[in-house]
Amino acid sequence: METNERFPWEGSTSSGADFTATVWTDLEAVVSGGDPVRQREALERLCRTYWKPVYAFIRRRGNPPDEARDLTQDFFHHLLRKERLKLVDQRRGRFRSFILRALQNFMASDWDRRSAQKRDVRLVVSLDAPIGDGDWLWEPASGSPSPAHIFDRLWALDLLGRVRMRLENELASPDQQSLRRLVPAAIQEDRDTPYATLAVEIGKSVDAVKKAVERLRKRWTQILREEVAFTVQTEDEVDPELREILAALRDEPPQS
Repeated sequence: METNERFPWEGSTSSGADFTATVWTDLEAVVSGGDPVRQREALERLCRTYWKPVYAFIRRRGNPPDEARDLTQDFFHHLLRKERLKLVDQRRGRFRSFILRALQNFMASDWDRRSAQKRDVRLVVSLDAPIGDGDWLWEPASGSPSPAHIFDRLWALDLLGRVRMRLENELASPDQQSLRRLVPAAIQEDRDTPYATLAVEIGKSVDAVKKAVERLRKRWTQILREEVAFTVQTEDEVDPELREILAALRDEPPQS
């Protein structure tokens, strides 16, 4: 890993650019009444990306796991009923705030509570992923977190998970395994392993490791901003949204 080595995203064909599409693009596809295949794909993508914060919010409201799963499905169905998404004012608020408001309204509605008990064919997307409530229903020393706080925290954790996955996917080729080994240090997940130890492990100099970590960290930051930009309307909203999302991670669950 020489200091002048080109990283995958630094190639001549790499855009290194901000996304022009946002989550609103998928919403438009869902309610457009156009290609049903595209509609289904967009809806599944939205549900798979955001179901965990929704489920965690519903669980925190005191619903048992099986009921919370059903209500999560009902919520996304509710989101589309009577083309509710067409009412979204894309010039106001952020997608995280829109989903939370819609979820709060859904849970507060007696009509929706009654509707949720009438289990018709409403499967939006299969929620097959293992659900472990331990990380979601923790109680910090300062007191029990609200359902909204749990929602924001899960939103933030999922965001960081997507960022890491994208970064690791960019380093997927066999000749980049040494760079993948440096990802935990770059994102400050591993703060204990000295650079000298990492240098020995991957067979490079300490200076090369330091420079590689700096470049990986810069790329991680770029991807993070892109993922946040995907859920807002304007560039001016990125920094405020990023600050609010990361603030939700400041209260950590107790260590076992």
